[in-house]
This record gives sequence, C-alpha cells and structure tokens, in this order.
Amino acid sequence: MAPNYNHYNFRPENILKRAEDLIQVDQSDAALETIYEFFTSKRVRTGQVSEFEPIALLFVKLSVDLRNGKLIKDGLHQYKRIVQNSENGFQSVETVVKKFLQLAEEKLVNAQEKADDLAADEEDEEDQDVSPEAILLSAVSTDDTKGRSDRALVNPWIRFLWESYRSVLDVLRNNKNLEVFYSVVAQQAFQFCLKYQRKNEFRKLSEILRYHLLGVQPQQGIVKNDYNVDLNDPETLKRSLDLRFQQLNVSVKLELWQDAFKSVSDVHNLMTVSKRQPNPAMMASYYENMAKIFAVSDNLLFHAAAWRKFFNLFSQSPFATKEQLNHYSSIYLLAALSVPDEISSEESASSSLKLASLLNSSTIPSREYVLQNLVSRKILQHVDEELLQLYNYLEVDFNLITLKQRIAPILSKIESNDSYKAYVKPLSQILLRKLIRAVGDVYDTIKLEYLVALATFEGSFKLSPQEVEDVVLDVAREGAIHVKINHDSKIVTFKWNPFDELDLADSNKSSLSPANLIRYQLNALAETLSVAVDRTKGSALEVEKAKSHSLIEERINSQFSSEHKEISSRHELLGERARQLKAREEERKAQEAKLEQERLLAEKKAQEERAEAEALRKQEEMLKLEREKIIMSEKKKVADEINKKGIIKVTDEQLKEMSANDLKALQLQQLSKDKEQLDIMLRSLSKKSDYLERALRKYEAPLLVKKLEEKEAEDEAAAELLKKEIVSKAKEAHDRKVETHNRLKRMEGEFGQFVGELRREFLDAKREKARQALEKAKQERIAEVIAERKKEIAEEASRKAAEEARKVAEESRRVAEEARKAAEAEAAKPKPMTFAQKMALKRRGRI
Repeated sequence: MAPNYNHYNFRPENILKRAEDLIQVDQSDAALETIYEFFTSKRVRTGQVSEFEPIALLFVKLSVDLRNGKLIKDGLHQYKRIVQNSENGFQSVETVVKKFLQLAEEKLVNAQEKADDLAADEEDEEDQDVSPEAILLSAVSTDDTKGRSDRALVNPWIRFLWESYRSVLDVLRNNKNLEVFYSVVAQQAFQFCLKYQRKNEFRKLSEILRYHLLGVQPQQGIVKNDYNVDLNDPETLKRSLDLRFQQLNVSVKLELWQDAFKSVSDVHNLMTVSKRQPNPAMMASYYENMAKIFAVSDNLLFHAAAWRKFFNLFSQSPFATKEQLNHYSSIYLLAALSVPDEISSEESASSSLKLASLLNSSTIPSREYVLQNLVSRKILQHVDEELLQLYNYLEVDFNLITLKQRIAPILSKIESNDSYKAYVKPLSQILLRKLIRAVGDVYDTIKLEYLVALATFEGSFKLSPQEVEDVVLDVAREGAIHVKINHDSKIVTFKWNPFDELDLADSNKSSLSPANLIRYQLNALAETLSVAVDRTKGSALEVEKAKSHSLIEERINSQFSSEHKEISSRHELLGERARQLKAREEERKAQEAKLEQERLLAEKKAQEERAEAEALRKQEEMLKLEREKIIMSEKKKVADEINKKGIIKVTDEQLKEMSANDLKALQLQQLSKDKEQLDIMLRSLSKKSDYLERALRKYEAPLLVKKLEEKEAEDEAAAELLKKEIVSKAKEAHDRKVETHNRLKRMEGEFGQFVGELRREFLDAKREKARQALEKAKQERIAEVIAERKKEIAEEASRKAAEEARKVAEESRRVAEEARKAAEAEAAKPKPMTFAQKMALKRRGRI
C-alpha cells in the first residue's frame, strides 16, 4: 500500500503558503481557520521560532481584520505552548502580542478618524440642502451625527481593543519570563480606560489583575519550575507594587472610589509582603490618593492623617519648591482644622485600626495629634499668612466678639481658591460649633437673633437660621452645653433654671464644677429669700422673726462671699492643676516619642541585620541550585537528544539516578540492539514487498473502475438535484418580489403625494431664493449703471472745462502774439526826431 503523506500538510511553510493563497482569492476566513487548526493540532507540539513566528503574525493580522477575538485568544495560548521551550520563544510571544495590540489600536484610530470625517461631511451637507430622507431620520432619532457615527464605527473597535487587552493579559499571566511585558500591557490597558473613560472596563480590569495576583500567591507553596512567578523576588514585587500604584492613580482620576479603596488594600498587602520600602515618590502619591478617598467618604480625621503622611514625605524631597510646600502645607492645615473635636463614628475600633494600618500607623490618629504635628514639625512656617491667622484665631487666640470680623477676609480667600473650596462646609461646621460653645461659656441667656447674627458668615460659609439652630441642638446632644430655646420670646438659655432642685445628697460636692456649685448656692439663696418674703406678710411675731431672719440673711451673705472666694480659689487651683497635668502630659508624650524613635531605630537595625543574613542565605542557596541546575541541564540535554532520536525514552526519575556517561552507554546499547532488529526486519520485508505490491494493484484495479462509475452516477444525480433546487428558489424569489411589489404599490399614491409636497416646498423655497437673488442683482446693477453714468457725466464736464480752458489759453496766447508783433512793427518804424535830437546830431557833424 502507498505511504500516507498527510503529515506533510502540517509543515509550517505549507500552512503559510496555503493561507496566503486563500487571502489572494478573498477567503480570509478560511485562511484564519487554517492557521487556527494548525496551532491547535495535536501533531504540532513544539517548533522553532523562525518557522512559526511568520504564521503567528499573519494569524493576528487576519484576526484583527476580521475582528475575531475568540479565535485569537486560543491561538495565542497555543502559540505560547508551542514555542515556549525553544530558544527566544518568549521574546517571540512578546513580538506577536505587540503586533496584535498595535494593529488593534491602529484600527481604532482609523475608525475614529473616519467617524470624525463622516460627521463633518454630514454637517456640511445639512448646512446646504436638507433631503427628505434626512428629515425622516431626524424625526425618529434623537442622536446627533457624531453620536451615530461613533456608535456605528468606533464603539465596535473599542470593545474589540478591550477584549484584546483581556486576552493578552490572560496569555501573559503568572509567567516570570513574561512578567515585565505583562506589566507594560496592563499599564497600556489603564491608559486605554482613562483615555476613553471606560469605567466598567476598568472595574473588570482591576478584578482581573486581582485574580491573577491571587493565582500567583498559592504557587509559593508549590515546587518551583522555570515559569512560576516568585513574589519573594524583590524585582517582581517592585513591579507588582508599581502596577498597583498606577491602578490606584487611574481609579482616582476616573473617580471610582470603591475600586480605589480596593487598590489601596492591594498596595498595602504587597507592601506588607515586601521587605524593602517603595519609592518615596510613589508613597507620597499613595498618601495623596488616600487623602482624596477619605475626603469623598467624609472621613475627615483620616483625611487629615493622610495629608500628614503625604507632607512628611513630600517635605523631604530635594525637588520640592517653595510654592509646592506652601500649597500642600495650607491644604494640610485646612484638613486638620476641619476635623471635629469629637468624632461620632459608627465604625468599630477594628475598622478604625484597619484604616490606620493602611496609613502605616499602629494607632488611631486624633485631632490633637494632627494639629500638634503641624506645630512640632514647624510646618506652619510654610502656610499662607491668612490661613496661619485662621489657625491662631481658632486654636490660640479665640475671641467670640471679634471672631467674625477677623476671619471674614480669610473665609473669602478660602472660598475663592479652588484648592480650598472642598473645606468650606466642614470649616463652617467647626466655626459654628466653637462659637456656640464659647457663647454657652460666656452667656446665660442670649437673643436668638443675636446668636444667629454671630454665627452667620458671608458667602458659602453662610447658614440659614434653621441650620444654625440644628447645629446648636447637635452640640447640646453631644453634652458640650445645656441649652433651651424659647421660640415665643426668641431667647436661648444656656444655664439651668436656678430654681431647679439640686440634690447634693446624691452627688459628691467636690466633683461638681464651679458653675454648678454657684448654681446650687443661688438656688439655696432664692429659697431662703422666698421664705423670708412669706414671713414678712404675717403677724408681729413674724415681723420679729423676719428681723432675725434678716440677721441670718446678713450672715448668709457674708458666708456667701466667703464661699465665693473659696470657689474662686478652688477654680484657680483646678486651673493650676490642669496646667501641671498638661505639662506632664506633654513631657510624657515627648518621652514616648523619644522611646518610639529609639525603638524604630533598633527595629531598623535588626531588620537590616536580618536582611543581610537572609541575603547571604539566599546567595548560598542560589549557588547550590545553580550547580545542580547546570548538572541537570547537561543530563537533560543528553536525554533530550536521546528522546529526540527516538532510540529510548528516558524519564525524569531515571534522569536523576543516571549520569551523562550512563546515558551515553545506554544509548549505544540500545542503538546496537535496534540495528540488529532492523536488519532482520529489512531482510524479511525485501522478500515480501514485490509480491504484496503486485497483489494490491491487481486487487484494486476493478474496484477503481467501479468507484469511477458510481462517482459519475452520483455527479449526474447531484447536478439534476441542484438544477431543480435553483429553479425552485428562483420561483420563490420571484413570488416574494411580486408580493412585495403588490404590497408597496398600495402606498405609491401617498408616497408620490408626500414626495411631491416635499419637492414643491423645496422648489418654492428655491424659486423664492432665486427671485430674491435676482432682485438683489437688479438693484446692484441699477446702482452700478447710475454710478457709471454719473462718472461719465463728470468726466465729460471735466473734459469740456479743460477744452474751454485750452481754447481760452490759446486765444490769450494769440492775442499776446499779435500784440507783440504789432509792438515790434511799431518799433521798427522811424520816429520823427525832436529838436534836441536834431541839435545834437548837428553838433556831431552828422547833419
């Protein structure tokens, strides 16, 4: 029997030539299927890059042209499987993937340009003449021209490019030889989502990257191979951190705050695993994004704490300019001032500790700590002068009466600055709460109108009376003040009623505040005076009793003054104790800060020592593994040569137990054995081949004739069947066309009438436009003729005047000439001599 040569169809050069031939006859789909079947065939297990790379490049080009994302994803996986074990295999995968993404991006750019040109052309056509079809389309559609063009041309390519990024990331994931290019493609996908504002795609991209990272972590406990990603590698961990930092930045720019918080968690987890600190610039960007996230979630305390972390890093940068320090320190100060004195948070302590851990802090921050950091680190020297004054007015020199007048220009500047506008609302709440507490400390009763006037500022800080009243009640609910609002009399009372009973038997007198003690004494005094008044209205005995009571009253008054002095001294004593406690607390905090700094230095030193020991241990392990790897690679090379020749099959277990010389000896032994068997087989086959071939040809001759006859009969039947099918389809198509013609013929009159009306309206408008243009042209021509006639008359008049002037000039010249000639003739005539002349001539002897 003849040998089977079907396996030659799977040669790379044949596949490439076959695909190119199909493309030349406009069968790109068939070419794509041919290459896909070649990559997915079980016969193609491995190959050289030089043979397979041209096929892969043609495959991605056809896939992009046909926009077939499903085939290309599987095809790229199969191509990576084929070439990954060959030399420069992964570089070839990167080349093919780059080409694929480049083609997809070029298609998207071309579609965008085509849509823009189409929209511009349609707008130009709309400016000229409006066709009936355009009128009908505008009546049933609300989209503009550009929206329709983008939906028809651009959106499909945007979706295809997004699917391309997903497919490529799936091909490149969790492979240490491709992790650098994986990071590059992921960053390109981030920029794609940011450029085209694809928020849903960015959410999916974040989940994909998070899933890939979870796929890397379980590999740490598995036996390592040549392709597993090792998160213990510092460079790998650094690349993962850089990628998550970029993901955080893009999510903040897209205002996807939930995804941004998830990215923050990813970054924090990777920083926990990492043994080296990230770049300070990246950490500064991390804290800045954290501040934005906390600002959106209205968590003002952690918002200020994040700005504290950011500024502490940013101020250490040698590239920080004075303007930048001024800007960020001012924002830090506003964020710290916006934190309420007492935060009523529903979060548990564990949640707050988790948020603090995201800021690399072991304790929950407080408003006092944030403000103290401003002073202790001398950050206030970089702050704007107006904001520094605001800090002094609120935290250092708080004056209830002059506060509104002092901070009015400062509030106007905050309101006019775009960077400070976000702090208008929290600052207004802080100002109002401080003012209300101060009013409660100074006044017993106050008019509601006056309180509203004190608490009302200008611009965006202005609150309505109802909002002011709500804040007053909120402060009272917090227990900072005791307040009663009488809306009938418009009075706000900040003290308890002096006639309310205060039972000191159930309370400890020493634990009462000075204000409560005075209130109690006034209550007792009021009760005594009430009893005295009742007794003065009685009998004489009662009058005497009243005198005695007056003496008692005098003693009470003197006792009251002494008690008042005692209370005042007690108040001063309590103030002195409070100052001493504050000083001791500051000293304790300074000591704790010093101890904390020493502890951090010790931890840093220990960490460096551990890092050095770990580096030495890893270096020794790497050298040991390298030696074992070299020996194993030599044995594997010999085993691959043996397996490739097909002589014997050497397993991994045998490879570990045998040396290279043992493998060569085994190869020689098997070669000699195979050679003997082959000689025996060839001698046997040489005797049988001639008889077998002759018998096969003799047997297949009648079968071939019979096969030919059957084939001819089948072809005739198929041709007759095809002819009938063509005739039936033609009849059905004719019937459908006749039916469509009859159905549409009923609308012919109405359609003709509608088109006639549109045409008449168009022609009438065109005639009116032409008539107006003709009338305008006639008026312009009449004006031109009149102007030309006037010009001709003026020229004729000037010409005649010039002619008259010329004639007058000639006449004057002629008269002058004639006068001259007459004078000359007159002068030429001899004149009669006078007597004197005659006597003179006579004396001269001439006469």
